[in-house]
Amino acid sequence: PSDYLKEYSSAESIISAFDDGIVDVVTNDPSSYTNLGYARTSEIRSFPTTNLHYVQFNMESPLGRYDTIRMAMIYAFDREYFQDTLLHGNGVGTSLPMYPTCKDYPSAYADTLKSNLETCRVILENSGLKDYDGDGWMEYMSAGEDAVLNLIVCSDSSAKTGMCRRFVEDMESIGLKINLRELTWDDYKTALEEGDFDMYYGEVKLRNNFDLTELLDPDSSLNYTRSTSTMYEPYMNNYLAAADSVRSSL
Repeated sequence: PSDYLKEYSSAESIISAFDDGIVDVVTNDPSSYTNLGYARTSEIRSFPTTNLHYVQFNMESPLGRYDTIRMAMIYAFDREYFQDTLLHGNGVGTSLPMYPTCKDYPSAYADTLKSNLETCRVILENSGLKDYDGDGWMEYMSAGEDAVLNLIVCSDSSAKTGMCRRFVEDMESIGLKINLRELTWDDYKTALEEGDFDMYYGEVKLRNNFDLTELLDPDSSLNYTRSTSTMYEPYMNNYLAAADSVRSSL
């Protein structure tokens, strides 16, 4: 068999070529701005990737610097809603940065980190975020002003913005205000580089060993958290260097 390659310059031309039978196979990412709709009946097959959707904090921001607030957000995102509704089943929700089918995936531990708004609320209150004045919104340490988390997301993806909007609704239901900014790609990058956020929604393509060094290394260009901690490096190196027989115990 022969393969014929042709470059298409627009989404419309790709869709037309596929619907007309000129193109036989296309790749599609339902979480990306490249997510396209095809009218013709077609067979859809999903396959796993190492693309990781994640939320990170700016550890220099007024609220992002507190580890208890960051911990609370582990329970704040409805991953099942994301994978089932927004990605139409083309994704796998995980509370840890590993693919759940990996043999070393700590399922029992991951289950303790599933989304739970009540757990999120309790941790926030224990960190000092409470409704001190009875107006229905959390304040920080009875300072008098409502606590507000600033979250940024690139507006190119309807799935990502949809997830962030759901997060806003869930947080407001427990009394925490979220300032969601849906930014163009250029404005999103600028906000990341300038640290103009408390939290950001990101996506990264990891290597097949799920190495997080580029996200957590203080010297990495992807370290938008502003973290200067080197505590993660030994853990990551030990895990990646370990033999398969002992890796799951690390």
